[in-house]
Amino acid sequence: MHPPASRPQSARPKARAWIARLTLSALLAGGCATPEPPGPLPPPRVVRGVSHEAGGALAREGAHSRGEHPQETVQPWTATLHLVALESIPERGDPLVDHLRLISKSNSPRLLETRLELLAEARLELLDEPAAALAASLAKSPRATSCGRLRAALLPHTATIFELAVDRFAELDTAREGLSLRLARWGEDLEIALVARRADPGQGGFLEVVEEVALLERLAPGRGLLLVIPAPFDPGYAGYALALDCAPAGSVADEQLARQARGRRSEISLAPIVSASPAERAPAPQTLAAVAAPDAPPSLWSRLAHEVGASLSERLLLLSQGTQFEALRPAWRSALASPPLGVGWHMERATARALLTSDAPWSRALLLERCGALGADPAALGDTLDLAQSLAGWEALLRRENRYLLRSSFAGVRARAFTWLQARGLSPVGYDPFGPREARREALHKGGGS
Repeated sequence: MHPPASRPQSARPKARAWIARLTLSALLAGGCATPEPPGPLPPPRVVRGVSHEAGGALAREGAHSRGEHPQETVQPWTATLHLVALESIPERGDPLVDHLRLISKSNSPRLLETRLELLAEARLELLDEPAAALAASLAKSPRATSCGRLRAALLPHTATIFELAVDRFAELDTAREGLSLRLARWGEDLEIALVARRADPGQGGFLEVVEEVALLERLAPGRGLLLVIPAPFDPGYAGYALALDCAPAGSVADEQLARQARGRRSEISLAPIVSASPAERAPAPQTLAAVAAPDAPPSLWSRLAHEVGASLSERLLLLSQGTQFEALRPAWRSALASPPLGVGWHMERATARALLTSDAPWSRALLLERCGALGADPAALGDTLDLAQSLAGWEALLRRENRYLLRSSFAGVRARAFTWLQARGLSPVGYDPFGPREARREALHKGGGS
């Protein structure tokens, strides 16, 4: 009997080769398939706007901040801001932190900060090419959306604000978050501050607004600027490119912008960083002449302090002994060399600095009376003395910091801040420094407390 016939051995390798070719073809076909194109970009969510504020932090060296009426004879400039929403942030320029002069944050117990938080990933590039050409180049990308441009006049002693904002809503609250670019003339240069705002969910259905202010290096004439900034407030995009050009007004349209800006600008009493107002008082000429004498007694200096509104200096003269007066006399005498409207500020600053280092038992009491809760924090109080440019500017900083300290977790700090604000008619209605936390927060929210 013969064994059954078997399949030829050569057939199995052929089958395996055929299966391998099919598998390879399938893999190649799958790998060469055209990927599905990305979907269209959503429309940007931001609301754009332009406003003008007379005086304020960025215009503090102008005539308006010295109590004079601004002169409108200076030729206005025109600022043009080109906006592009980006799906990915390009690696252009330098980190923003390399071009900073000052950082301030609303939710920080420190007056000045040393690092960025909201703007940590922002970048800055100085441009030699027109900003319009760069913005057009960025907008050509299929993954970018041009948001057009904003134009505004840059007037003397006036801050011009470009704003990109989104409204956020909570159960019991609404807030605006986004970016503001604040511009002001500084001689022939441009002063620039970038303000970022974020609204976080808080307790009790309210929103916690965090604001970060970055004061940038001044921009020389003829230079453009590119800012690339992350935009967590617009989930459809990774960030926004802001390309800025500034030039002297040179057309009928530019002059019309300047006229509109003059009519629409608003007066402000407190700017994000430092505010100066026309509240400075000049001393009587006869008083200045009297204290200039080498042997002018404390009573004459007390009269001068009263006339210029240097209340801390006036109180010190009432309480101190002759040694304290003699120690301060050289600094006060140097204040006489300043313009009349600056005498009060130079006196008050010298007095506050002397009290910060004094061991006299009444020094702390004087600082608490004049500065509120900030009088118990030498470092923060010293920062205000360095930042302020005038007596009114220092008072504005003291108001801001004491309002912030109403949120302190220490009842004694809250009580000192509240007492100081209440004496000036600035305390929030219904606020109790010793009340429950939620009741305090609600009173601050209703009263606009920081």
